[in-house]
Amino acid sequence: MPLEEFIASNPDPREMKRALAVQMRLKEMKHHEIQPILGVSSNYISRWERKYREQGIAGLRLGHKGSAGFLSKVERQAVVEWIAQERQRTVSEVVEHIAQNYGVIYRSVQSYYDLLKSAGMSWHKGRKKAPGMMHLWCTSITK
Repeated sequence: MPLEEFIASNPDPREMKRALAVQMRLKEMKHHEIQPILGVSSNYISRWERKYREQGIAGLRLGHKGSAGFLSKVERQAVVEWIAQERQRTVSEVVEHIAQNYGVIYRSVQSYYDLLKSAGMSWHKGRKKAPGMMHLWCTSITK
């Protein structure tokens, strides 16, 4: 795909800015001319020009496109059903169940709360054991 076509069809402003910087350099514009137009540094221009020369259009694309969930849809549904089997669960029980049965440990506690909510549970914080500290195991989840 030619650079001009990439610019015309690209909805992501970060990729477009990269491509415009490269396009301007290919038209022999100097860094000090490009910088105020795009609001970028000289290093930015050099980096994306180099990546374009090495990798073509692929070098201008965003590297991160999101990630798939750690649990498949079937596994997620099985966890939700397991949670729903009891009237009350603790977050630590859910963490342990998922780690032992699926080898998954989420970085964010919110992921566990989302699973609990899907199972029809509501949650509230337990009492603090020490000032300023909330222990994950004292969070109780109830239908």
